[in-house]
Amino acid sequence: MLKSLKNLKENAMQTNIDYAKYETMTRKALFNSLEKEEKKLNSLQDTLKKQSELILYLKKKIKSKLDEPKDYELLKSPSIKKLDTEFKKLSKAEQEALIAEVKTEMGV
Repeated sequence: MLKSLKNLKENAMQTNIDYAKYETMTRKALFNSLEKEEKKLNSLQDTLKKQSELILYLKKKIKSKLDEPKDYELLKSPSIKKLDTEFKKLSKAEQEALIAEVKTEMGV
């Protein structure tokens, strides 16, 4: 998609309209040229619409990412939740032994 936009931009910058070539065209050739140019215009408008939608989506996505909390409570952290689950699986004696060991290490 980015390449197509780059190509569109390059083509738009390089396009010089040669009005003189249309002066000698027949009515049928003029209608064919008009139809061809309208198709090009519709294609460009479709591409522009898709790019605009993508830009809008990306802006919303960035805003939502910026609005997310950058931190969380300790008790809600995934590692604490996992340890809490493992701790609850231990027997009462093992839990008490771990609590005593932690208190000893903390000097409490």
